[in-house]
Amino acid sequence: MAPRTRRTSPACCLLLAALAVVTILAAGAGGAHATERDASSLVGTWAVSGPDDETYYTFRADGSFTAYDTDANGKRCEWSGTYEIDSHNGYCLGNITTEHNECDTDAVGYVLECALTFESDGSFQTESEQGVWRFTAPGGEEAPRPSEDEMEQMLAVIQWMTPFRFGKDLKEGDWVKYGMLSGDPTQTTEIRVDGSEKGGTWIVETITDGSESSEVRLLIDLGTMKVLGGFRIDEQGDKESAAPLDDERVAEIMELVMAREMPGMPQGLAFAGLEECGTEEVSGPFGSLQCACLQAQLTKESLEQLPPAHTEQIIAATRLYLSDEVPKLMPLQAATLPALLAPDDFGQVKSGLVKCGAFVLVSHSGQ
Repeated sequence: MAPRTRRTSPACCLLLAALAVVTILAAGAGGAHATERDASSLVGTWAVSGPDDETYYTFRADGSFTAYDTDANGKRCEWSGTYEIDSHNGYCLGNITTEHNECDTDAVGYVLECALTFESDGSFQTESEQGVWRFTAPGGEEAPRPSEDEMEQMLAVIQWMTPFRFGKDLKEGDWVKYGMLSGDPTQTTEIRVDGSEKGGTWIVETITDGSESSEVRLLIDLGTMKVLGGFRIDEQGDKESAAPLDDERVAEIMELVMAREMPGMPQGLAFAGLEECGTEEVSGPFGSLQCACLQAQLTKESLEQLPPAHTEQIIAATRLYLSDEVPKLMPLQAATLPALLAPDDFGQVKSGLVKCGAFVLVSHSGQ
């Protein structure tokens, strides 16, 4: 069976960011190594067309995948397995191993070896002896819903990230809007404080991609930084709620998440925390702000292990520009990397984010 995949809609972006939390370092390295960029580019759901059929594939950050297609009689067949990506002589190579197939037992254990080519529009194709398949967004079709285990992991990450993303001094009317340093200018993230209820404060994150947008609303006790409730509203206006996990379960899940190897990163890479990197005036659509700079500090052993150019790219991907004039309302994806690398140091940050990785401030309520 050929691979078929598609990109997820904005309604799932925040949740998939949580599911893919361990790939943020690889994605943020901004081309430091082909494996880092390409591995993170696969995470998500795609529609795949090939020489003989069409399929849906969902690649996950932990190296697993699920897939399905529908035959001429309307029967749905599902299979799953693992995937890995490596670079060799300048080419990105992938192996897709099928471990379960409910319709074709002969396919179990089959390994598809292929070369991957990424296009400027974000799509990619695989080429092997079996043919060529193109992975693109599947026009207008609904993405498969995450499993219960995946939803639990997403919720754990979102809850764990709360104190790193939001300030305790937030008040109604505070808001920020972020765009991307490169890519589609219509892709934005806006976060605002939207009233209070039952001892908590509503924080609303709106993710817009072109003409589509969705909202994730969290009710947070800013004193304790506990999530009291929340729900998501998709592009069709449908509401989906989820009960918060207890602290013990969040800790259990995050222990497993943080113990995983980060895809595409050198083995043994270790960080000593965050260090100050001076002050700098940062200009953008918001005007100019004098910002404090923080960046990841690698251990002496890691600095000796890596080429200087690679080291600088990794550090640059972690660099944070912060200002007290901006409310502390950070996008999940922007805050994930420093939170994972240096939770103790990053937990002390009280200023708002101006720039980090691919995210840059567009406007804010303090202007």
